[in-house]
Amino acid sequence: MATAGSRESSEIDGYVTVQNALKGYVEGNDETSMSSDDIDKFIDTLASPKEMAQYYKKEMEQLQKEIESLEESVEADKQKLLEIPASVLEEIKSQIPSSNATGVEDDEKLLAIFKQLQVQTTFSKIAFTDTTVKMMKQSQNKTISAHHIQGNSFGLDFSADFEVTETKIPEGEAVPQILAGQETKATITKLKALVDEQVQMELNDIIQEIQKTCALEPFLNGYAQYAEWFRHRENTFIHFKKEYESAVMLPQGSTGPLLQFSHPDNNGAVYIVSWSIPFNLSGRTEPSIDLHVKASAHMNQIDQRNILKSAPEEFQKMLTSLGVEKALDSIIQAVAT
Repeated sequence: MATAGSRESSEIDGYVTVQNALKGYVEGNDETSMSSDDIDKFIDTLASPKEMAQYYKKEMEQLQKEIESLEESVEADKQKLLEIPASVLEEIKSQIPSSNATGVEDDEKLLAIFKQLQVQTTFSKIAFTDTTVKMMKQSQNKTISAHHIQGNSFGLDFSADFEVTETKIPEGEAVPQILAGQETKATITKLKALVDEQVQMELNDIIQEIQKTCALEPFLNGYAQYAEWFRHRENTFIHFKKEYESAVMLPQGSTGPLLQFSHPDNNGAVYIVSWSIPFNLSGRTEPSIDLHVKASAHMNQIDQRNILKSAPEEFQKMLTSLGVEKALDSIIQAVAT
C-alpha cells in the first residue's frame, strides 16, 4: 500500500508531467506530450483540494522553521564577529616592524592578522583600535577580569569598560546549548559605555539602560547600526541644505535630528522634519521620521481644506511610497517654490 508521502510525491511529479505535456503541446515537442486520455486519468487520481492544501501548509511550516534557523545562525555569526580577543591585538602590537628587519615570515603573519581584522570590520561595521585586559581576582572556581575596548563605526568613536566574571560550571548542571561542552560560563557584571560627543545627547537614555543591564553585545551591534543611519541622515540633510539653501534650516546643525523648511517669502507656516535613530536593548535600530507643522493663527484660519493639519499624515504616506529622499524633496519643493 502506498504511503501518504509517496502519494504526495507522485502527485507532484504528475503536476510536473502535465505542465511539461502542455508545454510540449504548445511548443510542438512530441517527447513530452501526453494524450488527452492520459491527462484525464491523472486528474482523476489527484488528491482533494483539502489534502493538497494540508500538504502545502506542512511544506510552508517547514520552510518557515528553516528560515528561522538560518536567521539565528546569521545572528550568532554576527555576534561572534563582534568579539576580538585581546590576544589578537596584542599580537599585532608585538608584530609591528621596528627599525630592525622582521623577515618575510613575520611580514606574512602580520598581514594575515590585519586581514582577519579587516574581515571582522566588514561584517560588524566596527573597527576596534585598542583593547586591554587586567586580571582583578582569580580563584579555583572564579575569575574576575577588567576589560577596556575602544574603536569607531562610520567615524563615530566609542569606548566600553566592563568586568567579566567567569565561574566554573558544576559537573552535571544543565546549561544552555551555547555553553554545551564548556567548562566555564562568563557574565558581564559591570559596564560603562561612552559614545562620540556628537551623539551623546541623542543616545543618552539608551546608554543608561545598556549600562544598567550590562548589555555589551546589543550596545556594539546597535551602535554600529546607529552610526550607519547617522551618516545617512547627515548626508541627506547636507544635500537638502545645499539644494534649497534659502528655504531649509538645520537648527542643530547637519549632525542633529531636525530639518526645518518654509517658503522664503512666507514664514506663516514652518515645517519641521524630526528624524530620530533610537536603538533598543536587543541591539536593533528603528529609525523614525515625522513631520510637524507650526502655523500662525492667520494661516490656520485660511486653511479651509485642512492642508496643514493633514500634512504629517500625507508625509508618512509619501515616505512609504517614495522613500526618504524623494519624499523630502517632494514636500520641500512644494512648500519652497
